[in-house]
Amino acid sequence: MGLIQFGLRFHYDVKITARETEIPRKNPLVVCAAFWAEVGTICAAPALDGAWLRAEVNRHFEETGEVELRYVDYGGYDRVKINQLRKIRSDFLSLPFQATEVLLDNVVPLADEDHFSPQADAAVAEMTKGAVLVAQATDYDSATGLPLVELWNLMGDEVRLVTYLFLQHC
Repeated sequence: MGLIQFGLRFHYDVKITARETEIPRKNPLVVCAAFWAEVGTICAAPALDGAWLRAEVNRHFEETGEVELRYVDYGGYDRVKINQLRKIRSDFLSLPFQATEVLLDNVVPLADEDHFSPQADAAVAEMTKGAVLVAQATDYDSATGLPLVELWNLMGDEVRLVTYLFLQHC
C-alpha cells in the first residue's frame, strides 16, 4: 500500500481465557475444512501470555497450513498455523472491536519506493510504542477507504505531531 498503517486500540481490552473458548486447550481443533476458518471469520488466536485474542482471518496460505490474522482488539497482523485457532462463543462475537486500522496522513514512501524502509518502520515504532497518543481523523483514503489520521504524541507537557517527529528522524 505505501502509507503507514496503525492499529488504534481503545480504552479496554478483550482477552479470552482458555475456558471461554468452545474447545478445551488440550483438545486441538482441526480447522482446515471448518466453516469458521474462512476469510473474514472471527476466531480466537493464542497470545504470548497464555490468553486468547480475537482475530479475523484475512488470508490462507494452504501450502504451509497457515493463515494471516488481523487482531481486532489490539491491532496488528500475524501469521499462524491454522490448527492454533479456536472457535469462540457467539457472545464474544457481539462485542465491538477495540481496534481500528488507520493510515497516517501526509506520510508516503519516497517517489521511487512502494514501501517504507525498515529504518522508517522502526522509527515510527520507537516514536509510538508505549506512548500516549491522540488520533484526529482528517479524511479517508480514496484507495482503501481507511481513515487518514494525524497522530499526536503526548510527551510529558509537550504535544508533538508524529508526522513532524518522523520527518525529523528520517
